[in-house]
Amino acid sequence: MQGRGCRFDPGWLHEHREDGRMTKEDEQEKLGRAMIAYALEQFAQGRTRQAVVADLQAKGVPLPVATLIVQIAGSPNVLRASARFDLLLGAVLAAIGIGLSVWSYTQAKPGGSYVVVVGLILAGLSMLWRGLNRAP
Repeated sequence: MQGRGCRFDPGWLHEHREDGRMTKEDEQEKLGRAMIAYALEQFAQGRTRQAVVADLQAKGVPLPVATLIVQIAGSPNVLRASARFDLLLGAVLAAIGIGLSVWSYTQAKPGGSYVVVVGLILAGLSMLWRGLNRAP
């Protein structure tokens, strides 16, 4: 939201209705979701609630709104859903990486070369770890 002293720019607020305009409610909902996503990311990095509130205030969010955003983002249901998503995505990425590596190994000729998709496996394991640490 620009013009109200709020400098929080989610970057993806440019979705509009069919007639090309965005309603005030749509804008507020998207801004709220962006702030909650920001708070969740900060929690995932190990930041405290007070530090996240201070960050949101530094971005121009009023204290009562920042406190509410942190309370919503820190609720067990939101954290559980976020952790579940990270666990699921991590498992899928790691499984795809392992599957591609095994397939490459089985397709290689004797003495030939094969590919181990280390980046995909590590990304999946990283997401799994993040999900495990984020779970309440």
